[in-house]
Amino acid sequence: MPKLDEDLYATLRSGGVRKRAARAAAKAADEGAEADLGAIADDLRAALAELDKRSGLAPDPGPRGAAAKLAAGTRRRTGAAE
Repeated sequence: MPKLDEDLYATLRSGGVRKRAARAAAKAADEGAEADLGAIADDLRAALAELDKRSGLAPDPGPRGAAAKLAAGTRRRTGAAE
């Protein structure tokens, strides 16, 4: 049975990651399975991005932001801002 990277496990658990996910990540880190760690890191990044988006912390310009950028570029090109 592979050993656990106890420091990583403790860090993930204190960060709110479930036991099963933290244990899988710690085992993969101890085994040196970079592909598994990469997949776990991608999943955590996706979850963090979703949390940021739902909490309103992430800048999400949406359609109005895109329209504002287009309008600003048009004003810049035509010289209407002067």
